[in-house]
Amino acid sequence: MSYQRTGGFQLTPVTAIIGLCAMLSIMSWLVPETYKYLSLRPDKLVEQPWTIVTSIFMHAPLWRYVYHLVANMWMLYLYSKGLSGFIGERKMLAVFFVGALLGNALYVLI
Repeated sequence: MSYQRTGGFQLTPVTAIIGLCAMLSIMSWLVPETYKYLSLRPDKLVEQPWTIVTSIFMHAPLWRYVYHLVANMWMLYLYSKGLSGFIGERKMLAVFFVGALLGNALYVLI
């Protein structure tokens, strides 16, 4: 894939995912209803089926969980660099999304 490089920052799919997670987390902290509307709740899955996907990008709605968001995004960045170098960026993204969807499905089943 080809990306534009501006001033030392390179936009990749992983940095886009990190940005999306950060934006949605900030939005859910500022507007708590966002968290209720986009996070996965097994009892609401039939009414809100999109949450099986949107919850991938959500994090806890309280400011005290900032470390959780930062740690997750830092690990995503580090592991994705290594994995995408090994198997390629597209396969790494497939691993990310399939793993996240399977994790959400397991959460609903449990």
